[in-house]
Amino acid sequence: MQSQPETPEGDGMSVLPDPKRYRPPFVTETDEARWDDCLVCSILMATAAWTLGETVMGNDWRPLNARELKRLRELLRNHLPADKQVGALTFADAREFVDAEWPYLPPVEFWDVTERTWPQVVAMLGDGWVGVAAGNPQDVTDPKSKLRRWTTNDRFAHVIYLDRTSDKGIYVMDPLGSGAYDGEFVPTAEVRQFVGKEGDVVHVAMFERGSQSSLAIARRTAADKLRDVRADLASCRRDATDLAAALRAAQKRIKELEALPPADCTADVAAARAEALSQAIGAIEALP
Repeated sequence: MQSQPETPEGDGMSVLPDPKRYRPPFVTETDEARWDDCLVCSILMATAAWTLGETVMGNDWRPLNARELKRLRELLRNHLPADKQVGALTFADAREFVDAEWPYLPPVEFWDVTERTWPQVVAMLGDGWVGVAAGNPQDVTDPKSKLRRWTTNDRFAHVIYLDRTSDKGIYVMDPLGSGAYDGEFVPTAEVRQFVGKEGDVVHVAMFERGSQSSLAIARRTAADKLRDVRADLASCRRDATDLAAALRAAQKRIKELEALPPADCTADVAAARAEALSQAIGAIEALP
């Protein structure tokens, strides 16, 4: 399990890459005999984009090399039960190993939760988000498509990483790639065919690039604290305004009372004296 990296000294801008330009390292599944890690590789690339590379860095902020990335893939698998150590995985498995390895990250929302349509996915890819797409290469109609060039048998469930869009299409990083490959643009229509033609909802999980980097989290935390301070300050100002109004009202009443003429108690004093004299006479007359 990895802990969240501490933000580097300084403002971090010289260390953390620009979210708009960052592209994760390519992670292949072809560096071992059995090719069944396409979901793990794609999720690893997506979390790297999500955190601006922090999930694929060491504690010293050094990017992991290919051998270390392979060990990390194996570690993610190890978070799953014994019967999941080989073979295809599900999005539920991905939720489990992401939560186990990076507990500080929010839960991953996959297609069955968000139910996004293809136009929504394409729009988000063009607005700073990345995606993990599940599909089948055989559904791509062009046999010469870049999504069908890695194997002789194209009929299999597969997962790929989607990085961004441009007028060239969608930048795809396919875990089946190898050698100098680190992704390439694929026509948008072919990626749409890959994710399937049934229904409006497509099997693509989306991640906002850079939103879970330590710097982004620190900025949100600071913004939340600043918002709380401003709310407290506004409350104090309202209380001060109310107290000032009460003070002004009290001062006004004091002036009104001070302006009143002195009270004339002559009649009250005379009445009290008469009452006292009457009581005294009554007492004398009552003497034997």
